[in-house]
Amino acid sequence: MTVVDRPSGRHKNTAQRAVTIRLPSRLGWTALVLGAIPFGFHLWFLAGGYFAHDDFLMTYLADRASPLDPGYLFQNYNGHIVPGLFVLVWVVTALAPLNFAVAMVPLVLVHIAALVVFWRLLVRCFGPRRALLLPFGVVAASPLILSSTLWWAYAAQLLPLLLAMFAALYHQVGHLRTGRRRDAVLTLVWTAVGLAFFEKAALFVGLLFGLTVLLSAESGMRALAAAWREHVKLWAAHFALLTGYAILYFGLASPPVHETEISGDSVLTLARLMVVDTLFTPMLGFPVVASGGDGSPALNEPVTAVRILGSLLTVAVVVGGLLIGRSRAGWAWTLLAGYLTVVVTLVALARMPLIGPLVGLDIRYIADAVPVLALCAAFAYLTPVTADGVRPPPLPSRPLRLGLVALTAVMLAGGTVSAARISPNLQFKGAKAYVATAEAALRRDPDMVVYDSIVPSNVMVYWFGDQGRVSRVIGLLPGPPRFDEPTAKIYMLDGKGTPREVTGVVNTVTGKPGPVPGCGFPVTDQTTLIPLSGPVKGKRLIRLEYYTNAAGPVTINAGNRSFTLPLQEGVHLLQLVTDTEFDRIDMKRAPGATAACFVGIVIGEPLV
Repeated sequence: MTVVDRPSGRHKNTAQRAVTIRLPSRLGWTALVLGAIPFGFHLWFLAGGYFAHDDFLMTYLADRASPLDPGYLFQNYNGHIVPGLFVLVWVVTALAPLNFAVAMVPLVLVHIAALVVFWRLLVRCFGPRRALLLPFGVVAASPLILSSTLWWAYAAQLLPLLLAMFAALYHQVGHLRTGRRRDAVLTLVWTAVGLAFFEKAALFVGLLFGLTVLLSAESGMRALAAAWREHVKLWAAHFALLTGYAILYFGLASPPVHETEISGDSVLTLARLMVVDTLFTPMLGFPVVASGGDGSPALNEPVTAVRILGSLLTVAVVVGGLLIGRSRAGWAWTLLAGYLTVVVTLVALARMPLIGPLVGLDIRYIADAVPVLALCAAFAYLTPVTADGVRPPPLPSRPLRLGLVALTAVMLAGGTVSAARISPNLQFKGAKAYVATAEAALRRDPDMVVYDSIVPSNVMVYWFGDQGRVSRVIGLLPGPPRFDEPTAKIYMLDGKGTPREVTGVVNTVTGKPGPVPGCGFPVTDQTTLIPLSGPVKGKRLIRLEYYTNAAGPVTINAGNRSFTLPLQEGVHLLQLVTDTEFDRIDMKRAPGATAACFVGIVIGEPLV
């Protein structure tokens, strides 16, 4: 504590007034250093990171929307209803489009705030104890959290969710200790904040109830009954909030698509991959590595020996907690098991039918369970502070304290090493190079017209379908870039973002021979109908060869697309992009205009 003299009043006569500035204790400084080590590595990887996949589509949508538009805020985005996320996306896009550093600044601050609140939650539950460094280190150095939050769109969901989770639990402890209504209201507020960013905040009420049971003065089933009976109004308020959210969510979101059947064996495999291989293995300090290449958020399955050892250690942790914490540990492990069951079930219903059980190795789908695991383990092994503020005694022997230090160091080292192995995959260097190459080319030729083609899967994965186009990726670059405009020259970006001039088309449909030798189809101020060799469907490039002695406008209709543009004197090539269905082309010049001869019409997919 620091005491500062501050003058009071507006006159010369002053009085001393003590201003208390709370500084971290020695234990707090230790926790700060402990969290800063892996977070420093995380910032280093962030410095080399970039956008990819959902990031591009979200910023594209934000650039074309208003933050006051309910249709934008409450849009059904791949089964998510997340208005808070879309407000954040709109703000960073408006401030600095496609600037990864600017986009990450608010999330880094949220990450820091979440760690601070989690530490305060531990101290509020158990008092200032060295043993708290272990669960705090598990969360601070978790590769599941550190690596997954390099992906901006996911970080914008997970980090606000974790901050809201920790804050809601923190205020719940305050409500249980003091009975303050303000704390109870804040649990509702933070739950609502969490729901604005991630549907998993609907699980907060279960965590709050479980925490109430764990801090109850009763034991056994009496603790369960007391937790419900003594706070029934609070639970009613939470259920009312969830009911309103459920009505909103199921009224707007689309149900998951089941491309394959969900079998019992596949669910068990999914549970093993998520809980044992993805959650517990790195939590126990075993270094893990990423699977696949650039952009993969999944882990490699551990070798059999590591899986067996990890399973045995997991059982040992659970049994050890039961021996030490007894009934309290039983409730803690029950809370953890319930949370994990819901998380696995959600993935089984929403994602496994599309990808298969191997989706369980994706760190994003289990990262939110890391702090729940750490908190439940803390309750299993540590006695919380009683309602009257009595703190339990410290660890009784030096060997136990040294063992705790060693275990914390192992967890910290293992988590940091694993994060360092996984994080390069989620820096999206391929997407960064793609955008940088395209941006450099557009700076050299700002008038370049780009064919809005599908981008490589390492930039936007093929699941995005028609949304995974170049305009979604580089459309916010300065200029802005020109896409699919009528032009004599049009370019396509190759797999590395380099523009290549389109030299022809494939899968062609051609115009039938014209009636006038040497002129083909003469286009005057009367509508000229040009029949095609077949129907045209989907996005295609129309290449028109023409010559005329007089410049002037022409109107070209292809299906429901209409173009009015100038023709140039002489022999020229005109290229148009369509995405409609048609089997003929209609043309017409302005009244009194000289005829223009269209001698070649070829339609197809661009060839470079």
